[in-house]
Amino acid sequence: MGLLLTKQQALDLLQQEPDIRVVEAYSACYQEEQRAEAEQGVNPFYSCINVDEIESGSLWNLPQPDQLRELFLRLGIPDNTTQQIVIFDTVKISCGENTSRSDVSARVWLALKMAGFGAVHLVVDANLNDSFKHTLRAVTSQKAAHGRGTSVECLLQPDSSLIVSHDELTRLIKGGAKGYRLLDCRSEAEFNGDVTGYSYVQHAGTIPTAESVVNGEFQVDSTGAVATALKRLEERFNLMEIDRSDRLIWFCGTGWRASRMCALSHALGFNSSCVYDGGWYEWQLKGSPAAMEAEQSRSALFEI
Repeated sequence: MGLLLTKQQALDLLQQEPDIRVVEAYSACYQEEQRAEAEQGVNPFYSCINVDEIESGSLWNLPQPDQLRELFLRLGIPDNTTQQIVIFDTVKISCGENTSRSDVSARVWLALKMAGFGAVHLVVDANLNDSFKHTLRAVTSQKAAHGRGTSVECLLQPDSSLIVSHDELTRLIKGGAKGYRLLDCRSEAEFNGDVTGYSYVQHAGTIPTAESVVNGEFQVDSTGAVATALKRLEERFNLMEIDRSDRLIWFCGTGWRASRMCALSHALGFNSSCVYDGGWYEWQLKGSPAAMEAEQSRSALFEI
C-alpha cells in the first residue's frame, strides 16, 4: 500500500502483514488525558508518541536525524528494523474556516522519515476516533500475544533534505534561485496578513515569494476518500504550473500543517517536497533583510 491510508486500508494492512508497528501520535497540549493512557501497558507493536516531546527549543523545530533516531529508540522504536509503521492521530485542529486532521501524525511522519525509517504509512481519514484507536490496540495486542514478527535488521538512511533552515531559505530568496516553490499552507487570512493565527505570534504576513495553498482546502471528507483530496491538490498544482521537478518548500506557523501538506505532496510523486520547519513564527521573529531586498512590496517582514 501507499504512503497515505484510509482507516479501512490501515485495518486491512494490519490483518495482512505480520510485522507492523502502530504509532498513535498525540499532543499533550490538545489531549492531556492521552499522556496517562499512553503510559499504560506494554505492547511491542503499538507506541504512543507525544509530538511535543520530539520538537525542540522555543521554535518547536525538529532535531537533527541522528537525535531523532535516539529519541525514537527511547520511545521503543528500534532504529535497525524493516518493520512497517502505521501512524495516526485523533486530533482536530481549527484552520481558518476548516478543521484540519492528521497534522499531529504528519509531524511525527516527517520526523520518522528524517530519521531514515522507510515504510511509514500515514492514516488520513475524517473518521478517526477512539473506536478506531481501540481496534488498532486490540489487533496489535493479538499479534504480540502470538509473537508475530518478521522484521530484519537494516541500516537506516537519514534524510536531512526534508527540512529547510531559515538560513537556506533566506539564501534561496536573496539569490533569486529557480526551481523551488515556496508554499504557504496557512489560512487565507494568515497569508493575507489579516491575522497571525497564534496568540504568541506578534506580526502578521507571509514570506516573500510565497504562494498560498491552504491546508484546510485539502482535507478528507466524511466519505474517507483520500484520492479525492489528492486529486484536488494535483489540480491546484497544475493550475499553478508546479512541476514534479520543482522543489516544493512548505511552511505554516510552526510546522504541523506544513508536514501534512508535505506528506500529501510526496503521495502525489512530488518527491522533492520539504518543510521550512521554523515557519512564519521563526521568520517573523528573526526577520530577513535579504528577503526584504528581494521583495520590497512585502511589508510583513522586519528587522530586530
